[in-house]
Amino acid sequence: MNSKINQFNQQTSQLLDMKSTFQIECYNNKYATNILPRLFLGSLVAATDEVWLKEHRITHILTVANGISPSFPESFTYKVIPIRDHPSQNISNHFEEVFEFIHSVLDQEDSNILVHCHQGVSRSASVVIAYIMRSQQLSFEDAFKLVKGKRSAIRPNAGFLKQLKTFESTILVSSESNGDNSIRIIEKTTTTENSMNIDQ
Repeated sequence: MNSKINQFNQQTSQLLDMKSTFQIECYNNKYATNILPRLFLGSLVAATDEVWLKEHRITHILTVANGISPSFPESFTYKVIPIRDHPSQNISNHFEEVFEFIHSVLDQEDSNILVHCHQGVSRSASVVIAYIMRSQQLSFEDAFKLVKGKRSAIRPNAGFLKQLKTFESTILVSSESNGDNSIRIIEKTTTTENSMNIDQ
């Protein structure tokens, strides 16, 4: 009898842990997720919640979407990249300015940045992946896995995925020209092939 009770209690505890993890993941997907130290990827919900922004010490906000104006221009430093979430959009044209903006923020020890679009799934996820690819010299696949491992909801559209894969070749060429023929892996996450959805 005692063994059955212990087994039941253990199963109940595991279910509660799973529920807690799921609730945290849902909350993060609704708001924003800490991808790298001081770099958050999220949604419009986070970008328009001043309490959340201040709680996470956000100082800069990068908006990667059309039709969204800064909500608190007097409190935060904004950069807006107006682009639609459509495969025909050339998001790679903005990778350089995104890199410069994020890099300049993270270069300041007391600054935190939120990168967002509407849902934090496609546009903002794409530019964060591109930033990580360049700043960490990661392949597309490894950068995608890193971000997907932190924010499971990401799903860049097919056009953005294609541009990210093309961008990878420019990263490799840049590394080789600087005498670095290796891709540096800073983190590995266990993400299944099905959940990655990178072969769209």
